Amino acid sequence: MAAPAAWGSEVGERGPVTRRGDALEVFVKVMPGAEREAIGTVADDGHGQRRLVVSVTAKDESFQANRALVRLLARSWNIAPSALALTCGQSSRLKRVRLEVPPEKASAVERLLV
Repeated sequence: MAAPAAWGSEVGERGPVTRRGDALEVFVKVMPGAEREAIGTVADDGHGQRRLVVSVTAKDESFQANRALVRLLARSWNIAPSALALTCGQSSRLKRVRLEVPPEKASAVERLLV
């Protein structure tokens, strides 16, 4: 899946991606119960943090939206779902996703978001 042009067009100083050692952390806002799954634009969360907006069809119950988020990001970025972990926001729409992937793959994902 190719990245929409809007991904990098709105990223400010505090973009949605941060390097943490060899890993990347992506700040995400999940929109559960959407009509269709989609990776949207980068938007401000109202607290000064830019977040990648992701819509999933799963409802926000029993952590179904979390599993759907991980599957969608893994499929879109062509990485194994096991390489992604929610590090913050398991029960919130504002989440932090950690990517544990080889440096070249991390750089490719980072370029999509910066």
